[in-house]
Amino acid sequence: MKTLRKVGSLLRQFTAERPEHSVTDLARAIDNSVSGTHDLVNGLGRIGLLRKVERGRYRLGPLVATLHRAFEDSSPLMGAARPVLAELLRGYGETIYLTTEDHGRLLILEALEGTQALRVSRETLSTGIALHDSPPGLLHLAQYSHQQIDEYLDHYAHPENALHNRESFRNRLTDIASEGFLAGPPANEPDVICVSAMIQNHISQPVAALVLVVPRSRHEVQPRALRNIVLEGARRVSLRLLNLDASAFRFRHNPSRSPASASWHGVETKKTKAVQITLVRAHSGRGPVLPQEPILKLSGKGAPHELKMLVWSAVHIFGPALRSTQRGISPDSS
Repeated sequence: MKTLRKVGSLLRQFTAERPEHSVTDLARAIDNSVSGTHDLVNGLGRIGLLRKVERGRYRLGPLVATLHRAFEDSSPLMGAARPVLAELLRGYGETIYLTTEDHGRLLILEALEGTQALRVSRETLSTGIALHDSPPGLLHLAQYSHQQIDEYLDHYAHPENALHNRESFRNRLTDIASEGFLAGPPANEPDVICVSAMIQNHISQPVAALVLVVPRSRHEVQPRALRNIVLEGARRVSLRLLNLDASAFRFRHNPSRSPASASWHGVETKKTKAVQITLVRAHSGRGPVLPQEPILKLSGKGAPHELKMLVWSAVHIFGPALRSTQRGISPDSS
């Protein structure tokens, strides 16, 4: 496991700004011996993750490009986001990003440069900057667990930055997570505003951020309009992602694509509700009605809004093919 962590840390040293490294540089960066690092890069070179460009220096290898292409072609997130990003670019002409995070660093999944005469360069945000140095990064950081935030602060907090007051910073992250939206300048770019909103998957887990990057002068004229544009864009990507996830889910659990029926029932207590959803193949209308083996069973216990999401997800995942009967609670009950 330690070796795998070292490999991950080593590969993260290769960025657009620093695409080439010597073994000595890599050893220093990952706090490893030169001989041990030499063994790592040789092994990575043999499988195509690195390639040697001159004596003792390495770049990313062809396997990285192959994996990147496979990720882009198969990722539900990319498939859901790209049409929305393209439409936003056509409609507003502002630079736009799709971001996520990787071990405390911002990761740019897609970047489209604006078309307006006065526009922000797509290089303004780049993969590898610390999460606390940009609004989308803070959105991602706000999704961390308490332990992950503590580890992040241990690494980045010092008396000269805003992270030094840990309690205040944690409270700010709580507010950001609750809002799911943040607008502000990235570090060292006071004339640029990143208008950022979270994208969620079908179970309301944040998976990425949609970011519109505009000149400060333009943001000051219409901050509310830009906020609404980004929130609506993130909502549309989330809905498209739900539909893509639903297709995969439906095929996985119901490969014959035959109609299904659903039933659920719930038990309410003072603070929680329990729910069980059972999905079975629908009767074809011919012959006797026989007991059916469930295609899928879902159950849960928690706060009412969480269970409503469970019911809502199950019904929408199986789409219009579902015929539902309910006893006890419904997705609209409070």
